[in-house]
Amino acid sequence: MIRVDINPFLNPNNDAYQTNGRSGQFLGRLHKLVECNGRYLSVTKSKREKFIELPEGFGTQLRNDLALVEDEKPRISYLSLANDVARVQQYWVDGVHDPKSQKATYAGMFFELVEALGAQGQLFSTKDTKAPLEQPVQIERFDASSANLIGQVVARIQAFKPHLLVISPSVSPDIIPMLAQDFPTVYYAHSLLWPARWDCDDASLKERLKRWVRSRRFKNKLKNVKGVIAASDVCLRQFRAIVGNDYPEETVTRQFLHVSKPVEKKSMRNLLYIGGLDDWSGVNAAVAVFKAIKADLPNLTLSLIGEGPKQAEYEEMAPTVDGLRFVSKFDATEQMKQVAMADLLIVPEIAQTLTGMPFYLPEALVCGLPALVSSSVPLRDDEERGCVVYKAGDQEDMIRQIRRLYGDTAEYKDLAGKLPLNEDPFRDASQSWGSGIARIFGHIARNQ
Repeated sequence: MIRVDINPFLNPNNDAYQTNGRSGQFLGRLHKLVECNGRYLSVTKSKREKFIELPEGFGTQLRNDLALVEDEKPRISYLSLANDVARVQQYWVDGVHDPKSQKATYAGMFFELVEALGAQGQLFSTKDTKAPLEQPVQIERFDASSANLIGQVVARIQAFKPHLLVISPSVSPDIIPMLAQDFPTVYYAHSLLWPARWDCDDASLKERLKRWVRSRRFKNKLKNVKGVIAASDVCLRQFRAIVGNDYPEETVTRQFLHVSKPVEKKSMRNLLYIGGLDDWSGVNAAVAVFKAIKADLPNLTLSLIGEGPKQAEYEEMAPTVDGLRFVSKFDATEQMKQVAMADLLIVPEIAQTLTGMPFYLPEALVCGLPALVSSSVPLRDDEERGCVVYKAGDQEDMIRQIRRLYGDTAEYKDLAGKLPLNEDPFRDASQSWGSGIARIFGHIARNQ
């Protein structure tokens, strides 16, 4: 991981150097300095680091357990229908990370896993690809609007004959029974199977009935799955509730590439939203609340970073609303800059969200930026101390919490003083998604 310092003595005329936060290894001269309130944020295209950690001899043992012939390689398919895998692969070939992301991407870790195992990989994309040739990962191109999309995907996977198939919830669960009987399948639980609200003790009878119906439906889809890798404890708990816990399982932690050095927070004036610009992310509520209270809180600002179908609308709206800014699309450099300038991150997930982990939260908490979070967002125990939680879907409650933190500097400083969050779990390669997949692969191969 790259620790990025905001240094008042650094300027574009001085030499600046970058080090690898994992090993302290010198990486080279920085080539880009971004001004931030008179200080300069040192950033650069980050040299690719390793996020897969395997025991010594793991690859040899895996080959033996799979009973591969001499020239045969392990074959791994990752079915997520991600839109950017070819672009991420080009960065991988160039030896760098995706500049849009502050964390290691799953596609990037998949490339690294395939390389580490000496394997062959298969990925899928719904956009035109110009993937580099002669790479160990082949990218299958599909039209997302195709009436026979599932049939085409199944046919490609059957032709590839993977020794391990990883399936993401971004694909219809209807595809799982078509493949899991023939190929060892791991379910990547990064989304909830039902809203977390339905698990609460005070859930209504209607909500409990909906949970029962949905759990029965998913049980039929997941019955032949051989393992699960979960993005959060909530995701894992819901999976266990359906299929039990007699499966190899891993709960993994996102791996950071860049974080800013924590900046002391003194008062709450600048709000920041980083996430999707759409109708289901909660950004609409955040903007509506800001517009409703701006007249009473004249120094309040709201900055937006993100992409989505409503991006053009917010770009056009921002200049017409005092204090509202559309900053940029997803961009790691800009996100770090805005985190350093902001006083409160807004995570306004809707009440019925199926998000299994917050899109952008620990990245801010590690940098000392507290957050106002919807009650529908799954929080780790250590994340709770840096967050104020409001009732999901209740804009009046969101307004109350913002007013309170704006008006009570002592309370805000007490909240910010509980941070930064310990960054160590987010730089432990043994807890990465790729390392977790490898461990499950090894377990399945040994016991097949």
